[in-house]
Amino acid sequence: MTVDTLVSAAAKWKPTPLPHQDVAPGFHVPYIVKESEFGKGLFAATFIPANTLVWKFSSRPMDGVPPNVRVFHSRDELERRMEGLSPGETFQLLEHMYGWAGLAIEALDEMDMMNHSEHPNTGPPVSEAEGQCAWSSYNMVDLQPGDQFLEDYSTFKSDWFKEMQQEHGVMYDFLNKNASG
Repeated sequence: MTVDTLVSAAAKWKPTPLPHQDVAPGFHVPYIVKESEFGKGLFAATFIPANTLVWKFSSRPMDGVPPNVRVFHSRDELERRMEGLSPGETFQLLEHMYGWAGLAIEALDEMDMMNHSEHPNTGPPVSEAEGQCAWSSYNMVDLQPGDQFLEDYSTFKSDWFKEMQQEHGVMYDFLNKNASG
């Protein structure tokens, strides 16, 4: 799949809002974890048609399934989580978390291996501005076996969390492709 194909598909993508609030958290498609140019990554194990729910968040148990994210509402909350961690462990934690709508999100499943691309093939079903859940991920295009799931990290916004990442040496430069740390 070429970059032009992904850019064109993403520009045309009109995700169908799905009733995913009642869907169990976690991955909903078969995937493989393997090395990529960015470290470990997640890859489609089978063909996955566009607009398929790839991953669903939940910060609380649902139908016997444990939460798959931990949500931090403030710097103080996250600092308490980091207490007792070595500098290396703190770096690893912050590098594999993401900001969203002023929050910091720690993935408790393999979602922390979803890599960044300026030309993502997965993303939220609708914008946060439209008032619906934006923490689930759908594929924007058909994915073939072996295609890597990619998100655009630059859409994840939380100023206080970004400052904490920078203070601990986790730096992202989206103009120069990917994480530098």
